[in-house]
Amino acid sequence: MRDAASQARGRPEEPGRGRAPETTPRRGREDTRMGDSQQPVAARPATRRPKWPIPLALLGLLGLALAAILGSTNRARAELPNDFNAVRQYSGTANGLLNLPALQAGDFNNAIMSNTPVTGQTTVRVLDNSGDNARVLDERTLNVGGTQIGGGSNTYAVNRRTMEPASGAPQDWNVQPHQGLAVGFPADAQRHDYQGWVSDTQTTTTLRFVREENRGGVNTFVYQTDMAQTPIRDQSVLASLPSSLSRAQLQGIVPSLPVSADQRTALSQALPGLPDQVPMNYTSQGSATFWVEPTTGQIVDTQRSVIRNGTIGGPGGATLATLPVYNVDTAFTADSVAAAGREAADRRDTLNTSGRVWPWILGTLGALALIAGLLGLLMRRRPEPAPRPPAAGQRPTEPARRPRPTEAQRPEEREAGRRRRESQPGGPQPPYGGATRHTGPYREARPGEPEHAEHAPSEEEQPPRRRPGQQP
Repeated sequence: MRDAASQARGRPEEPGRGRAPETTPRRGREDTRMGDSQQPVAARPATRRPKWPIPLALLGLLGLALAAILGSTNRARAELPNDFNAVRQYSGTANGLLNLPALQAGDFNNAIMSNTPVTGQTTVRVLDNSGDNARVLDERTLNVGGTQIGGGSNTYAVNRRTMEPASGAPQDWNVQPHQGLAVGFPADAQRHDYQGWVSDTQTTTTLRFVREENRGGVNTFVYQTDMAQTPIRDQSVLASLPSSLSRAQLQGIVPSLPVSADQRTALSQALPGLPDQVPMNYTSQGSATFWVEPTTGQIVDTQRSVIRNGTIGGPGGATLATLPVYNVDTAFTADSVAAAGREAADRRDTLNTSGRVWPWILGTLGALALIAGLLGLLMRRRPEPAPRPPAAGQRPTEPARRPRPTEAQRPEEREAGRRRRESQPGGPQPPYGGATRHTGPYREARPGEPEHAEHAPSEEEQPPRRRPGQQP
């Protein structure tokens, strides 16, 4: 029928005219195969995991490792430094002080000093280190008028982190046993009480947390303690005091003793009946206040009041009088407080920056990167959706892709397949190849021109054009 229409129009049908162009499937895209009775089937592309999660997870692990390294370095820096050496100057007043050289020389008028200005120096220095333990020297001197008249030193083995007594210290360390805090406070000090060590009496005392206040330009925790009167047991202190006084020495210092008149009269009356050497017993009591920078545990300032008394015993064990051998109030000088505050601030800033801020930042970023990387590894990249075949009656937006017919296909099969596809609804139709005569006047005829035909051609002369997909 189509051939008849072409012959009626007087034009032969051009081969291949009106067919959909045949295209070769591109490499890497969907391979669409169409059979004679099957719908197009698209090969689903293989899915691949994204590559970015692996380096992101590795960066997260690196951040966590750096945070852990900086954190451990901070803990090491929070310990008592290996080369710690704090030298502080102090000053104060000797309310009552036994001048042993003057007493031994028979200068009884200067044997007891009262209300005398004193100066001194305290030194806390690390001597040796062994792992987490350190051997620390605590030394004090006392001067009057530039002359040293007293002092003492003690050596302790402490844990560098807790400042408590060391465990497993080397056997060759010559140290004195103790309990509690003896030479300082631990880093990261807390707002609670600590147990302190009193070297004079070889006992412990409670260091009470009382308040916070600014001292030496830094914020400090304030701890206070009060020590009750207790017999002195420190052998180094007892060695610096006379174990006994002669009757002549007692008689010479009675007028200078800070005792009541009744006690002075009783002592003068009891002197003739005393032995030539009167034994002395010593006790110690006092109080102390410490200003501690909490991050480093460094002592910024100290106020101490130490009272050591010697008791003079009479017949039957009675106490005849009390001899003030050491009654001194001291505190750090202003320069020492300022220097201690600067040292504590510098060390605190170093610990906070390198040991707390950076580990926190690196740890947070590392954890986020690691989580994002792991989530990325668990996710699959979504494949591109395969194109769907056009619905029946719907004209495709692009020509269907199919493989070219092979030489093995017979011409009859190719022609039958072409006709079948052209007859399907929505398939491409060959365009109209005939000629359409003009119907109706365009304009009035000019003089001498033939007029146009006023009638339309018949179907035999001009077949009507069909819509796409319309069956003949």
